[in-house]
Amino acid sequence: MKNKILELINTKPKHYSRMIQNNNEMKEWVIKNSLITSNNFVDHIYSAVHQVGNMCQYGNIKKYRGPEGGFTPCGPAAKCQCVREAVSQKVSETKQKYTTEDHERINAKRVITSLEKYGVTNNGQIEAAKEAHKKLYADKDAVFEINQRVKSTKLEKYGIETYNNRDLAKQTSIERYGVDNPWLKREVLQNPNLDILKDKEQMSLLFPDNTVEQIAEQLEVHIGTVYRYLLQHGLREKYKSTFEQEIVAFIDSLGITNIIRNSRFIISKELDIYLPDYNLAIEYNGIYYHHEGIPHIHRTYHYDKFFECEKLGITLFSIFSDSWENKKDIWKAKIKNKLGLNDKQVYARKCKIVELTNIETKQILNDNHVQGYCHSQLRYGLIHDNNLVAVMTFSKKRYGLGKKRNENDYELVRYATTCNVVGGASKLLAHFEKIHSPNIIFSYSDNQYSTGHLYETLGFILERENKCGYWYYDNKTKKSFNRLKFTKKNLVKAGHDPKSTERQIMHDLGYLCLWDCGSRTWIKSVG
Repeated sequence: MKNKILELINTKPKHYSRMIQNNNEMKEWVIKNSLITSNNFVDHIYSAVHQVGNMCQYGNIKKYRGPEGGFTPCGPAAKCQCVREAVSQKVSETKQKYTTEDHERINAKRVITSLEKYGVTNNGQIEAAKEAHKKLYADKDAVFEINQRVKSTKLEKYGIETYNNRDLAKQTSIERYGVDNPWLKREVLQNPNLDILKDKEQMSLLFPDNTVEQIAEQLEVHIGTVYRYLLQHGLREKYKSTFEQEIVAFIDSLGITNIIRNSRFIISKELDIYLPDYNLAIEYNGIYYHHEGIPHIHRTYHYDKFFECEKLGITLFSIFSDSWENKKDIWKAKIKNKLGLNDKQVYARKCKIVELTNIETKQILNDNHVQGYCHSQLRYGLIHDNNLVAVMTFSKKRYGLGKKRNENDYELVRYATTCNVVGGASKLLAHFEKIHSPNIIFSYSDNQYSTGHLYETLGFILERENKCGYWYYDNKTKKSFNRLKFTKKNLVKAGHDPKSTERQIMHDLGYLCLWDCGSRTWIKSVG
């Protein structure tokens, strides 16, 4: 029956529909084999003969264009996803057929057309494009959403959200343009300010007094271009930072030989250092590569790595460069403790509990805690052989932290030791509970170096996961500051424009904004 209908379509193209409807046998066959719902009988004929539907994957009805055209996309490209995908596929297939000469000819024509229309060699240099680009990257939520969509697409297509085939990209570029980075070949045409970037003396006048972002904005180039020339001139540390190498050398000095570097195969993101025998990973976060101004650094960038590592039972230390420079010995002690290589070990049962002065507390915390000293109302320590080996501090609720608490609720603010004190935390906590009889004790673990396991052993339960916070870094003084120092209220009081946001004011002052790894709130009911 199918062949009879096809023959009728070919021989009677203007009358086949009416003739099939008048033939009960053919008509019944068409209705029985049609895969669609339609008021047009010719649609049913095409569907029955070719066994195709007229609905696209997005639920839209396709239009019938006759026996030759069949069911075509459901509308214009501006409204129809099918058309956009079909056009994209056709363009992709066409481009794959281009020769090197075709690419050079097309690019040359594009430059000429852009010069004639806009007076620039690249449409991205048009003022409207610059403003749109600046506006987009100023909206961190929009950038975050874009990054998430990119990750989702890569995960769907390649099974990993950080997929990048650099070798294939370089090979394609060499085949087409004769260099592994086509921008190197055409960059002189892109922006005359590149002469400044190529001049080491001029760049030394700009950096480090100005941030990389400020230089990029001033010279109207991409941030990556500024990084590349700073590296070429030796004006900043290489991507493989000397500090990261220093961490590896320290681990190696401890006799650890199974060290995996810069791997993307442990989790879906790259880990700088991974010690599989100890389930320990270390990320070295250079300030200049990990602040908010870098396009791919979004709010949960560092937390995402922590979370993925934790799912696999891996402890992740996220060490920011300023922290390593200022707290190097503390980080080394934390690494050794995680590896079970402590120089000294004492038992809490052999220690005496004492109340500490503020001066004593400040000294031991600054020397042994990554976050350093924090004011507290109650301070207790452990003494072993006349040496202070542990400290635990408590306070009522601190300003700017967490939800409202009751009168007899206390925060465990800090706990630190000078060596491995077995049972130290539980002994000090029990002493505090006995003396003060609190209703609730709450505390915070920092995802930068802790999953909060100690709190679980002390009888705390996880109350909530806290959103990632941020802090500021002064590029000129090389100092970090708590964000609460620069609230909008304080900035306006200091004479800054009340119409500007906190972030805008801090950016104009030259400060870098960095996102942390998030934190967790732990709580223990006592009374």
